[in-house]
Amino acid sequence: MAGNKFLVIQQKMIGDVLNNTLICEHLKIHFPGATVHYLINEHTFPVVEGNPHNDKIILFKEEYKKSKIKFYKFLKDFKQEEYAAVIDVYCKTESNLISYFAKSKTKISYEKWYSKFIYTDLLRYSTSTNSKLG
Repeated sequence: MAGNKFLVIQQKMIGDVLNNTLICEHLKIHFPGATVHYLINEHTFPVVEGNPHNDKIILFKEEYKKSKIKFYKFLKDFKQEEYAAVIDVYCKTESNLISYFAKSKTKISYEKWYSKFIYTDLLRYSTSTNSKLG
């Protein structure tokens, strides 16, 4: 699995970014010695700073939204890395493109009609729960 290096993408707000550090933690638990890269929006960095479950924080900067050239250069950087899996929790256009450019045989995200061709494993939102917890 490409040296057990994972890319987790979560470009939403602070609470979502903090909540999804659990994915990074569980990757470390289930794949001892794994390397986890966590891609987040630049302004959410303070909530993950110093988190031991993230080996590398990749910041999505505002300038990528304003400049297609800068965004494309950012995307090209993902061709340099090889990941065991890409986990796109955000599943929006920007993260779809990042997932598309990332080198990985396994790409996981939510099932959306507009991005099915990018991912190898698609998840559906659950309408029920298997837990009695809140």
